[in-house]
Parts: sequence; C-alpha cells; structure tokens
Amino acid sequence: MEKLRNIKRAVIQHIGIVIGASLLAFSYSWFLIPYKISPGGVGGLSQILYHIFHIPAGTSMIILNIPLFVMSFVFLGKRFGARSIFGMISSAFLTDLFSIPNLYKFGLIKDLSQYTFYVDGKKIYAMLGPDDIYLAAIAGSVLLGLGLGIIFRFRGSTGGTDIPVAMLKQKLGVSIG
Repeated sequence: MEKLRNIKRAVIQHIGIVIGASLLAFSYSWFLIPYKISPGGVGGLSQILYHIFHIPAGTSMIILNIPLFVMSFVFLGKRFGARSIFGMISSAFLTDLFSIPNLYKFGLIKDLSQYTFYVDGKKIYAMLGPDDIYLAAIAGSVLLGLGLGIIFRFRGSTGGTDIPVAMLKQKLGVSIG
C-alpha cells in the first residue's frame, strides 16, 4: 500500500513539474527570447547563446546544466536530482517545442505572418507587436514566476541556479520560494 502511495505521489509531482515547465516554456518562447529579455541564470545564458550562435535555447539549457546536475545528485540526493533533471529536460524540450516557428511547423499556427516582426532589421517571431517590450516583460515574468513556483511546489527544479539555492536551503534553512 505504501509503495502505491509513493507511486501516486511521484506521478502527481511529475505532472505538476510538467505544468510548471509548460508555463516556463511559454514564457521563454513567446515573450522573453523574442524580445531579448533575460531573466538571468542558465536561462539567460541560453538566451544569449541563441541570439549570438542560433543554438536552440532548450539545447543550451541542457548543456549548461550538466555540471549543476552532478552537484544536485551529490549534495541533494537522488530524488531531488531526478526531479531536477526531469524538470530541466521538460522545460528545455518544451521551450524549443513552443517556439512560434515550431508551432507553425506542427500546424498549430496557421498564419505565421501575424507573429512575424522586424526589429532593427532583424526578423523576430513573437506573440506581441514589435513595440510591446514592456508588456512582453510583464507577461514573460508572470508566466516564468508561476511556472517556477509550481515546479518548486512539486519539489522539482529546472536546474541552473535553482540547485545552489536548494543547497543553501538544505544547509542553512533559507527559503527558496
């Protein structure tokens, strides 16, 4: 009976992490990356790599997180490490999946022209107009905060700077959310 309860708890935690990762991915794909609004941390570094080298943000999130996941398993345990890897892979995969060009490619957006804008002579794909940077910052920040809050609520993380913060919480009792 206890094993069944643990499985149910794990499934609920993973569903919660995916819901949070989806909100985070919408935040990055639709608002933060197109408008070059960097929230900092690994996500911000991934965004820089995307804009300079055209490496998909989700891919660079995974690469940059590898050393942090080693720390996670060593210092925070297998369960937290596993949930963190699941959260990071979910958010990285969904960030790339939810990009506007991919939504168009998969037929979820029928007309790409309404999401295509030119800023400083460069084409961007965004949910808002080219002059709506403040609205994008607000929408992106709210979605990012909600997504991360849900992920933390279900005892996960997305890697990055969440891991050193979780280590501080464990060692010093400092709140992470």
